[in-house]
Amino acid sequence: MIVLKYKDGEKPEKLAPKAKANMEHCANFLVSMVEKYGKAVLEEIETEEQVIKE
Repeated sequence: MIVLKYKDGEKPEKLAPKAKANMEHCANFLVSMVEKYGKAVLEEIETEEQVIKE
């Protein structure tokens, strides 16, 4: 579970433009990593699950 801590302890009504840009940049990075490595990681997990079942 992720707990966010806000300045002054309260969630702001709107994000600052810089914070929003940083979040969008991070989200784009995560999407690109999933697109790049997702299939390989899933194949590795499936292989490990098959080994465990045997």
